[in-house]
Amino acid sequence: MQEIMQKQYFFRFFQTFLFPLLSLKRIRSFQTYLDEKNYIK
Repeated sequence: MQEIMQKQYFFRFFQTFLFPLLSLKRIRSFQTYLDEKNYIK
């Protein structure tokens, strides 16, 4: 039972902190990718 609680807590932590950071990094890399394509044009 305690293990399940820990997993839920970890999931919540992952959703609230790590996921936004990952999405931010992904968006940034995507923006740089677009910028490079535009630069090459």
